[in-house]
Amino acid sequence: MKKQHVELSQSDEAQLEKILSKGSLKVRTYKRATALLELNRGKTFGTVAQTLGVTYQSISQLAKR
Repeated sequence: MKKQHVELSQSDEAQLEKILSKGSLKVRTYKRATALLELNRGKTFGTVAQTLGVTYQSISQLAKR
């Protein structure tokens, strides 16, 4: 299976890490930020989807944005 991932700039990655470091977040925000960081680290759509408990299509659509 071909690995599919996103490439984030250092500033984007830092901003997502900052968002995740906040105390309380909406679940949707947490899952989106986590998914993008995991895809940036080279994980596949399927692995990230399974980890976060969402569908493959959700991760795929998120990566296209």
